[in-house]
Amino acid sequence: MGMSYIIDTHILLWWLFDDPKLDSLDCRNIIREPNHKIFVSSASATGMNPSYFLAKTPRLMLISAEWD
Repeated sequence: MGMSYIIDTHILLWWLFDDPKLDSLDCRNIIREPNHKIFVSSASATGMNPSYFLAKTPRLMLISAEWD
């Protein structure tokens, strides 16, 4: 059985946007491992308030549209 991980907002956004920063941290392999349990804090949802993040990450609107 795999490990359990909780990821913060930055790691979540880097993963969603396929950011190369995850490669240097080996996070991408950890997240992709099917035996691992990946959790995201509910604080990440609060921190990803669209009025704040749309100014910094316009691609967030595209991702949220795909989930509808």
